[in-house]
Amino acid sequence: TGHGVQIWPDGSRYEGEFANDRAEGQGRFLRPDGSIYEGGWSGGQAHGLGRFVHADSSMYIGQWVADTQQGEGAEQRANGVRYRGQFHGGVRNGHGRLVDGEGSAYEGSFFRG
Repeated sequence: TGHGVQIWPDGSRYEGEFANDRAEGQGRFLRPDGSIYEGGWSGGQAHGLGRFVHADSSMYIGQWVADTQQGEGAEQRANGVRYRGQFHGGVRNGHGRLVDGEGSAYEGSFFRG
């Protein structure tokens, strides 16, 4: 248990808390393409509340389970599309609100995206 840094051969880098040689607690993972995940970790996977910013500046903030967007969250894409609501298995699923790049909105149920 402690705090440290792990660097992979491809240049990926994890900075944060460790337990049993795995990311555990709070930390930040940086990928060579510039994308960053910052938040909770469990057993070496994104878990709990976290924020993922893609290289194109698209962003997801919300709940994660086993490296997957799961539960309540909000995403904003580089093209201006915004969604706030429920996710399951990494996709919009359940109740939510989607606003497209021109401002048109839909609020209701989403099923697998």
